[in-house]
Amino acid sequence: MSETIVEYYERNYQELLKLAVMTLKDFDAAQDVLHDVAVVILKKQDDLSDVRNCGAYLAQCIRRSALNYIRKHSRMIYQDPALMSELCEHSEVEAEYDYVEWVALIEDYLQKYPVEMRKAFIAHYLDDVPVTAIAKMLDIHPKAVYRIFARMRDTLAKQSPSTLRHINVLSLL
Repeated sequence: MSETIVEYYERNYQELLKLAVMTLKDFDAAQDVLHDVAVVILKKQDDLSDVRNCGAYLAQCIRRSALNYIRKHSRMIYQDPALMSELCEHSEVEAEYDYVEWVALIEDYLQKYPVEMRKAFIAHYLDDVPVTAIAKMLDIHPKAVYRIFARMRDTLAKQSPSTLRHINVLSLL
């Protein structure tokens, strides 16, 4: 029988905490985010019984919660170099792209599209900006934005299927 998401969370708490700290650069905030994620998965554990890769799912939950935390608190993030070096010294967490690397990667693959559409694509998939807000900002119908994003995803799929998989996971959470 496969491991449940709650069991995975309990068994890998330290690694998940490291991921949250690496995202937020603040130990206390990382603990808050991890606690919030734990509360949600405990409430929704029956709905999450079909999650195939608990680690990937939790990593994305933590990332999304961390972004929401940053938006909510809208403050400078304090980074304690000693704590960061201690936590990240021998991390078993796979190296992940940071935000700037994702943006550069997407920009590189989608060069044939106008700059404002690339920025809108990034805003939607990396920053969770709703399509309706993007449509309003670009002064076009939301369905047009969906169609353009579909073409952009197709282009991305042809050039880098793994990047598209990562973006699709981000959009699920």
